[in-house]
Amino acid sequence: MLLLALLACLTACASSIIGVGGGFLYVPLLNLAASQPIEVSVGTSKLAVTLTAYIAAATYLRRGALRLKRALRPSAFTTAGSLAGVAFLHRVGGPPVKMMFVAASIAAYANMLRRPRGGEVRGYVAPPLFTLAGFLAGCTGLGGGFLYTPLLCSLAGMSVHEAAATSLAIIAVTSTAASIGHLGLGHVDLNYAAALLVGVCVGASIGPRASSRAGEGALRAALGVALLAASASMAYSVAVGAP
Repeated sequence: MLLLALLACLTACASSIIGVGGGFLYVPLLNLAASQPIEVSVGTSKLAVTLTAYIAAATYLRRGALRLKRALRPSAFTTAGSLAGVAFLHRVGGPPVKMMFVAASIAAYANMLRRPRGGEVRGYVAPPLFTLAGFLAGCTGLGGGFLYTPLLCSLAGMSVHEAAATSLAIIAVTSTAASIGHLGLGHVDLNYAAALLVGVCVGASIGPRASSRAGEGALRAALGVALLAASASMAYSVAVGAP
């Protein structure tokens, strides 16, 4: 449990800098290292993602780096998608969801390695993209920030740091709804959740304060490698028939 709390601290610290929730590490840890079923791994991870987002977003808000109003409209779409994802996980579960996790992690990896740039994205494209991101977050345990951050850079012309802060506000709203759904369906192990949350409380407070000094390119590359490792481990669990 102590090791889990330490890993949660490090993950929350790094994730809060670039605007993601950290579920890419929590889910495989719980599923493979702790032998928890994928449904419980996702649901328990979602609590940690939620707390990471709230603490980090509040810190960014106090520092004036968070555009809170910009987060409201996307949150409506991501929340709807996330609740659909929770229902999908409960109904399907098992290998299909694990393979979706692998696909989402690889997509996240691709986004981590590139710097989002401003550009023109048509307004009608945003709702389905945010809804899809919410769906993936709800059923795989990922926060969804790997899509929110580049979308905010493109749609709103935000800098990466501004988009990361706003992304965390969206994750906070979306993951709250998903966490309630997972709790209601019995997808949460409270003992493992407690260990994760202890680490998250520390790490998510440190990340935003370190964001201005962080080497963004190196951090994205490191998290990208972690995402590949997580997706490989999850693919392995499918191959060996882990729960």
